[in-house]
Amino acid sequence: MLAMKFDLHLHTTRSRDSIIELDDLIGVAKKRGLRGVAITDHNKFFRGGERGEVLLIGGSEVRVEGVDILCLFIDRIPKGDTVEELCEWVRDEGGISVFAHPYGRMRSLLLKERIAEAVDAIEVFNSRVPFSWMNSKAAILAKRFEKGITAGSDAHTPDEIGRAYVSYDESERLEDLKEAILRRSVEVRGTRSPLTVHISSTMHKFFKGRGPLEDLLREAIQ
Repeated sequence: MLAMKFDLHLHTTRSRDSIIELDDLIGVAKKRGLRGVAITDHNKFFRGGERGEVLLIGGSEVRVEGVDILCLFIDRIPKGDTVEELCEWVRDEGGISVFAHPYGRMRSLLLKERIAEAVDAIEVFNSRVPFSWMNSKAAILAKRFEKGITAGSDAHTPDEIGRAYVSYDESERLEDLKEAILRRSVEVRGTRSPLTVHISSTMHKFFKGRGPLEDLLREAIQ
């Protein structure tokens, strides 16, 4: 079986700072050889399924205690007021909790260690981090705490889709993908996005819902 590629972190227009429409996502994912994607909009839930031969993994990116946690392979809205409560809820639902871009924001070492202890996996490659060492340190953190590993583009614009992904060649069953993530048997691949993607996201967040201004920005970005 050929290796299948999964981008496990991206956003659609349900996130205020993303311009990716679902139909565009499907088209770009197929063009770039992705078997599946995890749609992880900010504090919103996306139900999984299959569309246009692309597997859509149910998920959400939840901000809790100032930390971003990816909740993957879930079937309903995540719950939890603390990192530990959220991770326990995801686990009880049969999903995987992931510490997203652990070095992408300034956090104390004690907080990072507490989160690493609570989650099931750590995102060891995120295409949107500004420096490569942030991904390297994330991989070290995952190894130290013996956690599963994931990778994702964190795409907010169509051009970013598929810039980071995990690949494996065992089966197309999502249960098998989950197990591969947890036992660290997936391959991680990726390239970082240019820093300009953050400018486009910030501008879109500001202009979203402002009619012609939003349309002009969308055309400029695409």
